[in-house]
Amino acid sequence: MIKDKQNTEGGPHQEEEQERPVHRIMDKPNPMLRDKPRLKVAQDLPPEEVSRRRWAKLKRRVNFIFLLLLFLIMVVVGNYILLTYRFHGYARTSSIYAHSSEETSNYEIFENGFVRFNHEGVMLLNQRNREQWIQPAEFKTPTFISSDQSFAIFDQGGNRVQVFNSRGLIGEFETSFPIEGLSVSDQGIVGVILRHGNAPLIMVFDAVGNLLVEKQVPLATMGYPITLALSRDGTLLAVSYLSVNEGRISSTVVHYNFANVPSVGPDFIVSSNKFEDKIVVELFFTEDDLSVAIADTSFIIFEELNSPVIREHVYIEHEIISVFYTNDYIGMVLFHQGQTEYELRLFNTYGEEVMSRDFTGEYSNIRMIENDIFMFEGSRVCIISRQGVIRFQGNLEVNPLLVMPAFGVNRFHVMSDSDLRIITLIR
Repeated sequence: MIKDKQNTEGGPHQEEEQERPVHRIMDKPNPMLRDKPRLKVAQDLPPEEVSRRRWAKLKRRVNFIFLLLLFLIMVVVGNYILLTYRFHGYARTSSIYAHSSEETSNYEIFENGFVRFNHEGVMLLNQRNREQWIQPAEFKTPTFISSDQSFAIFDQGGNRVQVFNSRGLIGEFETSFPIEGLSVSDQGIVGVILRHGNAPLIMVFDAVGNLLVEKQVPLATMGYPITLALSRDGTLLAVSYLSVNEGRISSTVVHYNFANVPSVGPDFIVSSNKFEDKIVVELFFTEDDLSVAIADTSFIIFEELNSPVIREHVYIEHEIISVFYTNDYIGMVLFHQGQTEYELRLFNTYGEEVMSRDFTGEYSNIRMIENDIFMFEGSRVCIISRQGVIRFQGNLEVNPLLVMPAFGVNRFHVMSDSDLRIITLIR
């Protein structure tokens, strides 16, 4: 009985527990769903849409990188132009390399270094004034002439010739008569004008002195040879002859071709051009197979070297003080009567004027290297860019014998009697 009573008493309680509702977690409201009622389940995108979005993202990234690089290039170029093409009033010495000898010498630029020559020999120096090689010699009046890949030292009025390249001596010889003019090709072929009484000689030698061509000049018909130039490959020779007839001067520029071409006759002459009332004082060849004749009041550009013809004859209306040239440009300093300033004028090899700039002061040394024109006299130096901007004009601590660009922005080599300096232009 007791057992039944307990079952009877416990029965109603069990029913109440079974009827009580069960609260599950999922039955509770989700606050995230309440805040974002439009949230949807992610679905797989079509391959075309995935590819389109990937390319769009890549395009945005490429555009960003391009704009960033463009900005950096503009900053670099802008700073370079600002530093390079503006006037600098001061020059600071950055480095000094003293000479190893006290002997008085001459200096010329060759390739990336300097040629030092005097009565006792020839030496090649690098841009730190260190000897690369030295060649003993004996010269009375050493004179330097160069091409792009070789140079020669000869005795003006003497007989001795030495031919060099960047590695050193490649040949030397002596001529039978005094040397009045000389030119050298890239291979070391040498053309010379020799004084021989009333019948001067024009000869062409290889670097070791083997005779290649000999021509005796008839003064009565040709005139006297005053200058000559060899082409880069040594196959073409240009000679300027000066004549005086009845008190009137004239110059004749003759081109000789020593290659085997159909137009060459037995005398090797392929063209002859006479210019009245002019003295052609200098000749040179360019890398583009052009020859240029510099006269006292004009210059003439020849093309078609197998049979040269005149491309341009440019007349100069003012007095020419000095002339300089490179493979790409012909420059000159002009003096205007009645004015105190000089004019620097630059032409390309088509005879077109590309720059004109007035400047003050007289400079006896002038040359163009790369994109800068260097003029110096005593301690005074003037540097003018190809665009006509005066980059520097002032006095240095030394009297330069040579000025040429150095590595870096606004840095230059200055060679003097005592040392080689690197200067930096500053404001």
